[in-house]
Amino acid sequence: MRSADKENVSGKPLSSSQHPTGKMCMPCPFDNFSDGTLYTRYNILNVLETGPFNLIHPAHEFKLLTNIEKGLEEDIMMKFSNEVSRFAPACRKSHTNGTIHFGVRDNLRGEIEGIKVSKKEAYVDHLNKLIGKYFNEQYTSVAKACVKEPRFAEVLLQNGTPPHMFVIEIDVVPKHCICDTKYFCTNTYKYKSKSWKKAAFIQDGASSKNIQNTKEFETFKGILTSLADYHKRAEEEYKLKQKKSINEGLKLVSLLTGNRDSLDSSYYDYYILVSRCHPSQTSHLDFLQEIKWFAVLDFDFESEMNGVFKTKKKNRNAKLYFPDYHVNKVGLVSEQAEKLKLHQDTNWIFCNSGSDFKGNNELPLDPTSSQDRTACVRKIISFLSHKDVKQSGKVLMVFLLLSTVEDSADPLTEAFMTFYRELKGLEYMVICIGAGPYQQWKDVLHARGLSEEALSNKCVSNLTLQMVNGTIIKLKSVAQFSERLLPSVGRSSIPKEDFMAALEILCENECKDTGIGKDADKFTNFLKEREEVFYRGGKASWWNFYFSTENYTSDFIRRDGYEKLEHLIVSSPNSANQSPVKIINLYHHPGCGGTTLAMHILWDLQKRFRCAVLKNKPSDFGTQLTTLLTCGANNDTGYLPVLLLVDDSEEQENVYFLQKVIQAAITDKCIMYITPLVIILNCMRSQNPDESSTINLLNSISLKHMLSEKEQRAFDQKKYIEKVHPNPDNFYLFMIMKKNFDPQYIEKVVKSTLHNLTTASKLAQLVCYLTLLNSRVRTPTVSISLCEEFLGTNSQEIGCSKDKLIEKTGICSNILIYDQVHEYTRYKGLHIIHPLIPSHCLTELKLTYDLPKSEITLQLLKEDLFYETLLKQDKLIRDIQTLLITRQHKEHGNESDTWFPP
Repeated sequence: MRSADKENVSGKPLSSSQHPTGKMCMPCPFDNFSDGTLYTRYNILNVLETGPFNLIHPAHEFKLLTNIEKGLEEDIMMKFSNEVSRFAPACRKSHTNGTIHFGVRDNLRGEIEGIKVSKKEAYVDHLNKLIGKYFNEQYTSVAKACVKEPRFAEVLLQNGTPPHMFVIEIDVVPKHCICDTKYFCTNTYKYKSKSWKKAAFIQDGASSKNIQNTKEFETFKGILTSLADYHKRAEEEYKLKQKKSINEGLKLVSLLTGNRDSLDSSYYDYYILVSRCHPSQTSHLDFLQEIKWFAVLDFDFESEMNGVFKTKKKNRNAKLYFPDYHVNKVGLVSEQAEKLKLHQDTNWIFCNSGSDFKGNNELPLDPTSSQDRTACVRKIISFLSHKDVKQSGKVLMVFLLLSTVEDSADPLTEAFMTFYRELKGLEYMVICIGAGPYQQWKDVLHARGLSEEALSNKCVSNLTLQMVNGTIIKLKSVAQFSERLLPSVGRSSIPKEDFMAALEILCENECKDTGIGKDADKFTNFLKEREEVFYRGGKASWWNFYFSTENYTSDFIRRDGYEKLEHLIVSSPNSANQSPVKIINLYHHPGCGGTTLAMHILWDLQKRFRCAVLKNKPSDFGTQLTTLLTCGANNDTGYLPVLLLVDDSEEQENVYFLQKVIQAAITDKCIMYITPLVIILNCMRSQNPDESSTINLLNSISLKHMLSEKEQRAFDQKKYIEKVHPNPDNFYLFMIMKKNFDPQYIEKVVKSTLHNLTTASKLAQLVCYLTLLNSRVRTPTVSISLCEEFLGTNSQEIGCSKDKLIEKTGICSNILIYDQVHEYTRYKGLHIIHPLIPSHCLTELKLTYDLPKSEITLQLLKEDLFYETLLKQDKLIRDIQTLLITRQHKEHGNESDTWFPP
């Protein structure tokens, strides 16, 4: 066998009588590039070359690409692309998924041979370059969407060493949302004449058949619509039948912690056994840093170069061994454990040799390896499982299977069974494995006497590696990397990626593990400042909800509309819908707590949805939103719906436009859905919320300048504020709501604030302008720097920060507040604390100082400083334009009953 392997390294194909008999193996999972499946040379794919089956399970075709040694590279590439151009249209016309495998013998029932590949990108570039020649121009974009890029599955020799050969696989996924009734008329390349000829291929049993210019082609076109409908139904039925990963995240947490809430290395000694790792998987192994592993049994031959050890060694110390290091020691086990200082660092044991460790020259283990080497692995497992080595008395063995195991005599299987015997069963075992490999692993262990039910109870098989990674990171009280996490299906988590600038993502661990709580005094001051800003009239931040949830402050008041709004949102993913995007409306009077209620809902649902707030609408907004939806998930795992807060949209039509953009993006990505995947929470100001909510009565609620008796009792019981803050009477937002929006209270505050106002002063003029803008424009602000320039002051010259500028200058500081503005640049702006105050201010200015709105407006138009900007889209200029031209509906009255601009 060894001589055959050595000869095979040259790449010369052997006859069937020369090479060893291979075992059956499963192909790479369909339309999956992160599985990391490895093939073994001469093994046989456990699938047949077939035509269409049920349209979902892929048809398979095998091609060896013969005469590679003698052929020119150009000819090899042309043969490769020619075969793809036959197979892909045939799958498309037959409306079936399919995979064509290059480097697999078709005359020997799918025997894996492999192909020498010097540059993977050469195949990718060649296919992309010629796709326009093979497919007619009108079908090129559809073909690119259906024909996936080549997947290069590495082929190992039967002793486990890599000969740098690959099986090249092309998946064809003709989804109904892309193809519908389109079919591919293609061109095929003729080698002898070196010319192109038109063709129309269909699946015909195990091969592709050209039906161009035949009666069969005309018949095919006649049944095209019914074929498309059949394919659509097949996709929908497959989606319904998929096994969902319900609560597998909770199952993983429970198994790892022993039903505790967080990782605790004093409870378990954590052991981990790792199979061969594909380089693409290493980016999802951050969780290895979060657990203090007592021992790692590494079965990856190339771990130090491309695998788990390469990832792990960057952040944690480890003592490195081969299995025979421990077993050759003499003396009592307790004495050996003490001398070796096993519990100081992680004990990393290369069970399958190590291709770059200490001049290692051993070949990887395989089922035929010497008994001495496999015995060493069994002995080291017995040693590590000994009661005198297990310091805490309890161990947890984690099997991380990153590649398939198909042989009951595989060294990994032997290691598992040794642990099974030493630990007297599966009680202290956890198995993390993909859905595809799990089926084979289950069959292998069933042959060794393990029941499927017992194994299933200890297996987590429906979470992607990315989900496993995020779920374990979440278990640490303070993560090594302070990862921000997104919720995912099955109550799992994945790390958030920074690529969605249009969205403010609410992570499920928002505000946690930031380090700010390490200094108690700083944290107390930070908490007080955040609360003061909110209760004075600033917009709520996630920190306000965090303080309440973690019992640093009193509970947030739940408005009467909370329960109905929560029900509308939570029930949405359970109802079938023709659209993947659903809109739920929250119409509210300005300043009655609408935005706070919407944020409260998002905060409480942050683990059940992927929550985000829309910051702006760039041209690629739809792409960003679908990226958030699909991050770490796919059509197989299913998706956790996105809950998107759209706050202060100017018109209802803008929200409908957003809905269409998201729908188009979901269609373009071929994301399958039955129930809504995106719920837009449209939080919109209205002068008449009750009337606005009748537009879509079943999916809308209203919030008004009126508290119910229940809400009033809740505000009256907020004694916490008076105890903690020295001047709670200045918290006008809170006090206005506590007084149930009483006009007399607001009038009293305004009269006191504007008493003895010197209207000719710059400060008074600025307050007048802000009052006018805030009375008519949504969220108007004037930047702090512009305020300084208008007042002729400089924050540095008067010895204060920009945050304290208004307080230092004194006038009307009790009704002014700062806010962050996200425009073309981010800056801090100034506005009036509550929308009900400006109208009372304008009344007081007219009655007491004879300053009507018209005069303030004329003065504002004469302030040249406000218009000296290079930005065509300057927010202040747009706000002034809105003030001048927009009519506003009165709270009561018909459509024509409006206020004119001042």
